[in-house]
Amino acid sequence: MRSGAVGVMVLANIGGKALTDASFAGIWKEIDRRALRCSCTRARRREAASSACSEFQLTAPIGFTFDTSLAVGALHLDGFLDRFPKLKLIAAHGGGALPYLVGRLDICWRNIPAASAKTKQPPSEYMRRIYVDSVVFQQSVLNLALEVCGDDHVLLRLRLSAHHRRHAGASRASTPCPARPGTRCAAATRSASFGL
Repeated sequence: MRSGAVGVMVLANIGGKALTDASFAGIWKEIDRRALRCSCTRARRREAASSACSEFQLTAPIGFTFDTSLAVGALHLDGFLDRFPKLKLIAAHGGGALPYLVGRLDICWRNIPAASAKTKQPPSEYMRRIYVDSVVFQQSVLNLALEVCGDDHVLLRLRLSAHHRRHAGASRASTPCPARPGTRCAAATRSASFGL
């Protein structure tokens, strides 16, 4: 951190352990103390090797995004964001499936005691506290992320990885920008989030 870094990156699980595992509590406490940004992205899971994933190459379009969704969804329901309120969590790939599923998570939070046992607020409230990137490749999906997370919590990703460019024929057009006037999904959001 002495080199000026403003954040860290973590995979959706660490050696098969959930990010909420008690053995990581000290690390999270220090990240929270420093109010660091934490980018959460997918990790390869064993179930990604299923025959359907292998046969149809579903790991990248579905497996990765659901891996992020499961990890961040568990953070919501575990009370993680209440324990570490200064941490700025960034969920890759538009938050995975969470913007689409947050209504279902809220219903479960209200009706299933285990889903609300550790949290103070429904998942939709926590979604407004996390940041997501704009790598979703469809304008309507980006619009949903903007609606669920808020205009100031969607980070515009200006430069795509070689993997995204190669597999999606990516150009600037494949990283959609909001068409809605007045949104902050641009350099202003990135600057505010990262203190740049």
